[in-house]
Amino acid sequence: MKKSIAVNLHQRVQVDDELEIKAYYAGHVLGAAMFHIRVGSQSIVYTGDYNMTPDRHLGAAWIDKCRPDLLITESTYATTIRDSKRCRERDFLKKVLDCVEKGGKVIHTHPHHTRTHTHTHTRTHTFAWYIKIYYQ
Repeated sequence: MKKSIAVNLHQRVQVDDELEIKAYYAGHVLGAAMFHIRVGSQSIVYTGDYNMTPDRHLGAAWIDKCRPDLLITESTYATTIRDSKRCRERDFLKKVLDCVEKGGKVIHTHPHHTRTHTHTHTRTHTFAWYIKIYYQ
């Protein structure tokens, strides 16, 4: 793997005289990152999913103030208006508790089967955390 290196968040990597890359926290799932890439006097910010609203286990995305010439980002839900996270959490927990109180069982899966294992793993931990807090 001579052509790849691990990059820490906020680490600046000077590839050559013109090319510089810096990684930032994306706030989406554990390990998610976005990158500010400079080539000479021009720059690009590249990211997949990112989240600007902190939740119970992840902070908000953060990047130095910049004015990139180009922004490349994922936009699946760009035009979707959703209820607040708190409302979604409350509704989800109510459905789970109603099921359990009636003697049912709950199997939690993530609908985005194309997402990474880390994404599903993080959401499953969040689900378990909701249940733990409720019963405390």
